[in-house]
Amino acid sequence: MMQSLRKAFDGYSEHPFLFIWSSLLYVSFQILFLLAAVGVFLVYFYFASVVGIDTGISEIQTIAAIAFVAILFLFFSSGINASLAMAYSNSLENKKTALAEFLRHCLERAPTMFLIMLLREVVFLLMVGPLIALYIFVLKEYELMDILFAVVALSLTFTIHMMFTPALIYAGAYGQSVFQSMRDCSRLLRKRHIYFFGLYSIFAPIWLLSFVPLVQLVTLFGLYPISYSAMIAMLDKEKSR
Repeated sequence: MMQSLRKAFDGYSEHPFLFIWSSLLYVSFQILFLLAAVGVFLVYFYFASVVGIDTGISEIQTIAAIAFVAILFLFFSSGINASLAMAYSNSLENKKTALAEFLRHCLERAPTMFLIMLLREVVFLLMVGPLIALYIFVLKEYELMDILFAVVALSLTFTIHMMFTPALIYAGAYGQSVFQSMRDCSRLLRKRHIYFFGLYSIFAPIWLLSFVPLVQLVTLFGLYPISYSAMIAMLDKEKSR
């Protein structure tokens, strides 16, 4: 664990621009695809207005359009996450990721990353869904149950996302298939679950801080690359064994 953190910190300290450039590409493409998704929805809105289709927010066709746009954005966002993992991996090797390479990798790896993400969300729903139903229909009226439910739900969310993170990194940084990524993810967690838990415990709060205005400038271009690259360094070490 400490060796992985040290490698990531040393790599960032020696060539900070490579990591900052990777984060800048990540943010730029996320904004670009988000605007593209909004554009697709506006096309639907204008088309529906021309042909006289009701565009009320509660209408089935509008809900379907929103769902389609959301899935479209998540699909390409998954590819962007793959490119980020690849770019950070390159940065650890003192190699710069070109814009064209970042975009090409995004489009190539989007299907694999999206499938792994869907699998993660299915597991999440299977584990947390019954808990939510139990809370709403049975436990909601009891005192302190809301606090207990929040603690358990957050713990499960943390655990499930941690368990799938190695698979997403394997698929993104190394271009592996869904099966290969899940296989190597399982192997890593069996052998190095405590060490990876430590790294992910550092990464998770930094990821959350990336959504806080102003603070995100420090996390996205400083703490986030180091913590993410530390996980990549651990996976890279395991692959070389």
